[in-house]
Amino acid sequence: MLKKLQRSAVTGFVTLLAVVFGLFAAVPSQASPIISPRSITSTGDVGVAVGNTGQYITGTDEAAPLFDPLTVNRIDLTVPQASLDYLYAHTDGSVPGSHGLYQAATMVFTKYNLDGSTTVSPELAVGLRSKGGWGSARSMDGKTAFKVKVNFSVKGQTLYGLKKLTLNNMVQDQSSIHEVAGYRLFRAVGVPSYRAGYARVYLHMPDGSVRDYGLHLNLETYDSVYSKKNFASMQHLYEGAYWQDIINSQY
Repeated sequence: MLKKLQRSAVTGFVTLLAVVFGLFAAVPSQASPIISPRSITSTGDVGVAVGNTGQYITGTDEAAPLFDPLTVNRIDLTVPQASLDYLYAHTDGSVPGSHGLYQAATMVFTKYNLDGSTTVSPELAVGLRSKGGWGSARSMDGKTAFKVKVNFSVKGQTLYGLKKLTLNNMVQDQSSIHEVAGYRLFRAVGVPSYRAGYARVYLHMPDGSVRDYGLHLNLETYDSVYSKKNFASMQHLYEGAYWQDIINSQY
């Protein structure tokens, strides 16, 4: 058993190294629709990395390409004034629930395909709120992290089978690969874990201006879609938060 675990660990680290080196491979000499993730944070480009054949796509479900770490997709969010005002007032993140409720918004998701084509979703009515805790929470004038609820306004609506999107701002990770590599390592040693890709997020403001919120991690959300795919059965799903545990008296 110990030898099996050791072999799994070695396999996981080899996979991790492959991902890390793959993410920093083949940087193009100039900005173009085909880019490497290494250049994303500085150029603002989106697209498919040079040499990407889908080798790091995990799973065969329709959402799997959204979590390709060698592709940067584009997300355009549009908010009315009331939603924007609410978002500005709920970005603290210091206590559970401080981000408030989902607010009305619309979203267009542009998926960049391996063959060089793009697939653009219709404009979807969604719910939007900020996210982030101590260290990662940012105001709307900074690099905000977001949660998108796809079925907020339209019951049963999904995006490639997903009900929610989790868009992390990665402000505590200068490399922008910690989560991608870490979650892949867990999966490599047999621990169910979230898939992660990238998206560049744009927010269309009520005055017609467009704000570029930069490169975000598109993290697979732990919800009923994820649990049904990874576990035979699940009755309850718990999330740890500040000063909270299953036993209230512990804090």
